[in-house]
Amino acid sequence: MRFLALCALLACCGAATPGEAAGPHVTLELMIESGFPITGAQEWSRAMGRVGADNVRIREAKPGDQGEVVNQGDERTPRYHVTGFLRADGRLHLPGSRPIELTDIGQVTTYVSALRQNGLNASSGPPAAFGMSGEKLVEVHKALSRPVTISTKGKRPGDVMRELTSGLPLKVSVDPSTRDAFALQTTVAEELEGVSIGTAMAAILRPIGLVMLPFEAAGQGTQIGITDSRRAQETWPVGWPPQASPIKTMPKLYEFLEVEITDFALTDALGAIEKRLEAPMLFDHNSMAREGIDPASVKVSLPAGRTFYKKIVDRLLSQGKLKSELRVDEAGSPFLWITTIKQ
Repeated sequence: MRFLALCALLACCGAATPGEAAGPHVTLELMIESGFPITGAQEWSRAMGRVGADNVRIREAKPGDQGEVVNQGDERTPRYHVTGFLRADGRLHLPGSRPIELTDIGQVTTYVSALRQNGLNASSGPPAAFGMSGEKLVEVHKALSRPVTISTKGKRPGDVMRELTSGLPLKVSVDPSTRDAFALQTTVAEELEGVSIGTAMAAILRPIGLVMLPFEAAGQGTQIGITDSRRAQETWPVGWPPQASPIKTMPKLYEFLEVEITDFALTDALGAIEKRLEAPMLFDHNSMAREGIDPASVKVSLPAGRTFYKKIVDRLLSQGKLKSELRVDEAGSPFLWITTIKQ
């Protein structure tokens, strides 16, 4: 009943004040799926008042709801109605866009602005992320889907990035603000050989405070920009939500086995499981540093029994206040993203 009451409250109070921006009327209707945190809905409601939409409504999802962009007006006076989902992963899913974090609310502003400017372009589809058409974004995604063919662990980020970008079909533009970050005496923590270049680059840049994003340069086509994370409203993510079900995406996660673990370092236990899964585990070093969590110093145990890998991983991670997310890289290959329970 509290969940239903909250949805009713948000439906009444979650609307943004009509914006002053000229252009077609844009309404956002966000549907809360089962599992989405109640407090998260309140935070999203407050944030959505700043995205420039003429009206925002948040309600409970119903069977048959679909994410879509519809022109409820006519060709001369369009009125765009966008329906999206607030899902159990805590992110906003809008048509034609990658999943949006609450901390990346500027992407929704870009989405609304692009929709007003470009409308429903039949050739490129609805506006996607980074102010680019869906068609252009697919091209970038394809260019970044090539596998990493070099060993990365223990090497300096700048050296690895130079090797990875040298063969890209897209020009890479590096902001001068990144100089200090690349000069840090740090090394890449994970072995990223075999992971797609896009996911690998994002994973290398994130711990040193940098991000990457595609953009259209006037007269120069599509480029990849690398800049300080504090200067970017949108960033290329470390992997993507899988389109298929978890069991189809990584079947080995659901294989059963006999297990017993006694007083192992979390990193050692995960390393052994990683080899059996034949899929990498990438760590959210930023979040772990913020929460003061060092997986190497966490001791974990698991009583003897028969269970499956996903449950083993989750139970071990929980002992270190961590959790896993199943993601795929640009080539569709699965991996586990290890992050903190507290976001």
